[in-house]
Amino acid sequence: MSARLSVSSWTLHPVLGSPLFWGVGTEPAGAPPSGLPLQELPAQIAGTGINTFELTHFHLPTLDTLYLAQLRENIEDAGLELWSFLVDDGDITGPEAARDEEWIADFFPVARQLGAKCVRVIAGKAAPTGPALAQSRAALGRLAAQAATHQLRLLTENWFDLLSTPRAVHSLLDGIDVGLNFDFGNWTGPQKYYDLAQIVGIAEGSHAKAHFENDEIDEGDFERCLQLLRDAGFDGPLTLVCDNATDRWRAVAQAKAIAERYLERGI
Repeated sequence: MSARLSVSSWTLHPVLGSPLFWGVGTEPAGAPPSGLPLQELPAQIAGTGINTFELTHFHLPTLDTLYLAQLRENIEDAGLELWSFLVDDGDITGPEAARDEEWIADFFPVARQLGAKCVRVIAGKAAPTGPALAQSRAALGRLAAQAATHQLRLLTENWFDLLSTPRAVHSLLDGIDVGLNFDFGNWTGPQKYYDLAQIVGIAEGSHAKAHFENDEIDEGDFERCLQLLRDAGFDGPLTLVCDNATDRWRAVAQAKAIAERYLERGI
């Protein structure tokens, strides 16, 4: 298999100075007064031995084309693959669905300029009713077609109420050309592993989300989720997400060490 390690810029949010979130109807927040400049992040990631990453939209301090061109150059100079550009706002099942769909699509040329392979979007935040799923399916179909014109693969994720169950995930994605990003941590409860097992087989990307308690990784949970990927023959990027640890670089190192054991066994 060709699974490979990756990391999300969200994992390194504090390293970047905890930039303010910006989304639909707001402008880029600009660079925070302290923290590592985003332009320098690719070299820092490469220094960990990880060669793939994902970038969230709100970590861009500006959409200026010269800035984006320089960031892409830095990504390429570091030898990194930008697997996915994450659009972390918008609700295509909400009251402003048309506005939000247009806002999401506006990021496709940005992702393309940065050299991303995929764009991950939110399928919707409504309850998983038949009408809401139909509305999301139609919108995702339009977005997938637009993404393809920029040589981008559209993904969505088992996230928010709309995709809170395996049945909803399959109901939405069956029959449309949209991929699944498989997140370890978005689902919880006693059926978590059973439910995740019902969707892992269609995963194209993964958020290998590790839970930390007192800055120590919950190895049991992390390994069970990695096992699901291995059992399914997953061959995409294992994007490490460590968003409740204090020392994010240390957290990445802990998650990386565990994930590498699974890679060596052939996920």
